[in-house]
Amino acid sequence: MRCILVAVSLSQHTLISKLENFIKKYYQNQLLRGVILGISLLLAGFFFLSFAEYFGRFSTTTRTTIFISYILLCFGVLFWYVLRPVLGLINVNRKFGIRDASLLVGNHFPEVKDKLLNTLQLQNEASNAPQNSLIIASIEQKTKELKPIPFTRAISFKKNYKYVKFALLPALALLFVLIVSPGFKKSSERLVKFNKHYEIEAPFDFITNLHNVEAVQNQNIDIPLELKGDQIPKDAYIH
Repeated sequence: MRCILVAVSLSQHTLISKLENFIKKYYQNQLLRGVILGISLLLAGFFFLSFAEYFGRFSTTTRTTIFISYILLCFGVLFWYVLRPVLGLINVNRKFGIRDASLLVGNHFPEVKDKLLNTLQLQNEASNAPQNSLIIASIEQKTKELKPIPFTRAISFKKNYKYVKFALLPALALLFVLIVSPGFKKSSERLVKFNKHYEIEAPFDFITNLHNVEAVQNQNIDIPLELKGDQIPKDAYIH
């Protein structure tokens, strides 16, 4: 009987080990997906805030509030999409257990769904009645039938590729706007340097090649001047 119990223990360990490997891959998949979605949210959030600052020209106080809110968002995204899967991966505060894993495996491999759940139930019964040879024999048989099934194939990392577009779209949009509109880059800079006061830029520039020109008092002098910009002033004065 002792030999039989040892054999059952090894069989149980093999099955639980396979499910543990499946759980680890589950959390690795969650972590990969979380990193992609987290980057997507942070890029989209920064793009939206820069866009708002570009048109809103917020005050220092408002920009400080926005910046702090964005930092809090970063911590929230980091915890929800990255830290939680990491804690599950190292078996700290794990919410996805053996039974959840068996249900997910069973949904992917319908032919073993009932057999896997039944084997786990028998193992629980065997722990309460270790002398029952019928339960032990049934566990041995079902475990051998489940052994060839590759549980980890129920999870595919490739399915996360479809989430990459959520990270690429805001990144490409941000890059495009920065190239097309240099002013948008300044709005991003104002968000980062939230506690610095910025004067509103004039919508035009004075362009002149006046250098080292001598003038005589009470006599006129010609000053070459060119104006460029979206809005041109009607008059220009020298102070």
